[in-house]
Amino acid sequence: MSEELLMQETQPEVNAETTDIEPAEAETGAKEEVAEEATPSTETEADGEAQADSTGADGEASVQANPEADPESEPEPPVVRVKFNKQVREYSIEEATPYVEMGLKYESFKPTYEKLKFIATTSGLSIPDLVDKLLETNERTVYEQILEKAGGNEEIAKELHEAKKAERQRKYQELLQQEKEREEKELEVERQAERERLANEFIELKNATDGKFAEFKDVPKAVLNLAQKRNISLLDAYLRFEHEESKKREAAARKQSEAAKSSVGSLADTAETPDSAGDEFTKAFYSML
Repeated sequence: MSEELLMQETQPEVNAETTDIEPAEAETGAKEEVAEEATPSTETEADGEAQADSTGADGEASVQANPEADPESEPEPPVVRVKFNKQVREYSIEEATPYVEMGLKYESFKPTYEKLKFIATTSGLSIPDLVDKLLETNERTVYEQILEKAGGNEEIAKELHEAKKAERQRKYQELLQQEKEREEKELEVERQAERERLANEFIELKNATDGKFAEFKDVPKAVLNLAQKRNISLLDAYLRFEHEESKKREAAARKQSEAAKSSVGSLADTAETPDSAGDEFTKAFYSML
């Protein structure tokens, strides 16, 4: 009986507790505020970036940012999503730029368009039909004037009318070319002014960073793009760039550190103590003496 009692009391009771180690979620890197742009005029972003709808017209969900993404990975390029004629369309910043420019031009043309719309509506016509009718009426008026000057000779009137149409078309093309050259000249002036601004601000940047950048070409392209996009100084753009890069480095280091801690903690929790069972047996044995 005493032997059975001794054996029961000397059985060690070991309650192993397992602890689930939840992996630390990786923080996503801060999204770069920079979008590709060739000139200050190629900017459409309404801070560049349009808010995407959660679903498209066809019901498909838009792409969401991956919370487990590597902080050092490149962010997805911004996309402009618009709804036109009951259809949702997506454009990159470069693709959306000319449409934005056309929209700005429409603002100045809108009062004239409203007048055309009024005339077309009251005449029972669409605007394209109204314009075609106006052109037809104008050509007929010009022909009748030429016919009258030609003394009613239709053959001569037709030849003169064709020559007149060709002359008017030539003048119109010349006008278009002049407008194009004027716009290109204005754009080049803006580009030159922007280049001079950045060149002058490079001296400030170089002095503020203790000569980190020996030449203008050493400045990261992302910094130049940000300075142009936000119309801020080169130094300001560089400080913002460095801040975002620092946040990404910290996030990566924190992710690596937490992963290492999780690995060490898991090994410590699952490790066995070699002499633990023997110690318990020894304690129980001597307690019976």
